[in-house]
Amino acid sequence: MYRDKFNDVVKSDEQTYIMMTSNLFALLDGYTEASKITELKDLKNLLVADRLKTTFNPTSLRHVLSVEAKSDKGWLPAYELAEIADHIQICTKQTKPNAFFLDRSVHSLTNRLVEILKTRYATLK
Repeated sequence: MYRDKFNDVVKSDEQTYIMMTSNLFALLDGYTEASKITELKDLKNLLVADRLKTTFNPTSLRHVLSVEAKSDKGWLPAYELAEIADHIQICTKQTKPNAFFLDRSVHSLTNRLVEILKTRYATLK
């Protein structure tokens, strides 16, 4: 909501540029507060994620939005979003997997396996 309003702001004849600037900052503040932004890296992730979503087809976008709705902040970092979108494309045969994607998937699974093994090893001590 805030992002759309921010992007749609148009200066009216009765409005000064100072007033318009104030309005833009207020909308941006609302957007960052609603998105629980606390650090610059979070803001960058949010902006890139929002831009990525503009490229998704309706089916992918619906799925991604449903996953995001369940997250703590209500949105996902850009690379997590991209990974979900890549999985959707591969599952729906919209694209062929490339080496980078497969590498990231293997890397993610390896990291998860290491975490599971660490947890199990810690309980054995």
